[in-house]
This record gives sequence, C-alpha cells and structure tokens, in this order.
Amino acid sequence: QSTPVVSKGKVFVTAVPGRRREENVVVCYDASRGTLLWERRTPATVSADLHDMVSRAAPTPIIDGDSLYVFFESGDLMCLSAADGRVQWHRSLFKEYGEFVNGHGLGCSPAHTRDSLVLLIDHQGPSYLLSVDKATGKTRWKKERPSRSSWTSPVVTRHGGREVVVASSSGDVQGYD
Repeated sequence: QSTPVVSKGKVFVTAVPGRRREENVVVCYDASRGTLLWERRTPATVSADLHDMVSRAAPTPIIDGDSLYVFFESGDLMCLSAADGRVQWHRSLFKEYGEFVNGHGLGCSPAHTRDSLVLLIDHQGPSYLLSVDKATGKTRWKKERPSRSSWTSPVVTRHGGREVVVASSSGDVQGYD
C-alpha cells in the first residue's frame, strides 16, 4: 500500500509479506524495463495478524541521493543504499519507545529535511514527533505529544525564513522548529 518512489531510472517499492507480517521487504526495479535490480528482506521487529483494515506497508519510502529511507508498521526504520539495497543503519522504534497501539495500523510516512527524517507517531500509547539524523540514524530530537490516533504524515515547509515541521492530528495543526 505504499506509494512507489522513482529516482534515477529506478522504482522502489515496499511490502510486508507473510501471514503475520513477519518480514519487511524493499524491492528495486529498473523503471524502463521493469526488471528486478535488487531485493532486501529483513525480519520485522514485531509481527501481527493480517486484517483487512490494517495496512501491509503504508509508509512511503524517501529517496535522497544515494540513500533510501524506509519505515514499516513493525517500527523498523532503515537507511538502505539505493544502488544495491545494503543496510546502512537500522533502528527499531518499538524496542526504543514501545509498540504502536492503533486499531487500523500505521499510515504515516516520514518527511525529510536536508539532514533529517521526521516521523509523526500519534497513537493510543505515548505519542511523539521524532527527528532522526539521515547519516547516522541517531535521534536529533524527540517531542512528546498527547496520545491520540492519527494516520497523517508530517510536512516540512518554510515559514518566516526557517524550516518548520507541520503536524496535523485529531483536529489540531501544530508547527515545530
């Protein structure tokens, strides 16, 4: 259910196969011929039963230069080499901050700046907005948020001459420096 990302003649797609969504998969195709260039399979940190109302790979990847950033409902956040799919870094947000508690799965895709990925994790558990260094995968900052259900993605824009992260959730819109 993620949106394919196209860059430099390649198409990148994510998937979550298995009866219990046990794997996270990223595939790369040649955009002109449709041939498979590479495939990366990693075990999901957390698996769960399939349900028609729960996504199977909703977060859309981000491509930036030679790096591909992917986020999965299992809480796995990774940077892969766009050239060959090698894992550059990997984090489990579930292991660090707890499982996502949400009746219809995860739908938020990361946003990004020149140096950071930004993830909005609004759910029935401890919610937060997280900024992660693209090069290392380390946390730049984390902003606690009230628990609430949301499937929206943050947006990075410019306002007043500076970058602002806009998060819309449960009837509220907030901006973060």
